[in-house]
Amino acid sequence: MKAMVTLFLFLFLVTGTGFAAEIDGTWISEREVVRGTRKELESQVFELKVQDKILTGTVSSMTGEKTIRKVNIRDGKFEGKKFYFIAAYPTPFGEVKIAYEGTVEGKVLKGTTGPPAASKRPFEAKRK
Repeated sequence: MKAMVTLFLFLFLVTGTGFAAEIDGTWISEREVVRGTRKELESQVFELKVQDKILTGTVSSMTGEKTIRKVNIRDGKFEGKKFYFIAAYPTPFGEVKIAYEGTVEGKVLKGTTGPPAASKRPFEAKRK
């Protein structure tokens, strides 16, 4: 019996299933942005879930208490502690894609964000 439990635990961790729960849940990123002469707090709420290394969920962008938009993530991947996904925002001029890439470090997502083919800025979100 003890051998079966040990084997199950080993397979659970080796297949990556043991890491999946580390990213599942709600994460919040906040940063101060300057719009004209005003400083505003911009927040993003990430609702994330992984199954079979496929990361799904939503990104909600807010300024203050006002939700600007909520989109489903695309092309989501999660392996080990590394994640990648795209949030695609519709605009009157076409779709704007923002990529998020990084690692899970305990209760913090750390990485970079920005358009897929452009320069990126640092990104950090904390577990809610």
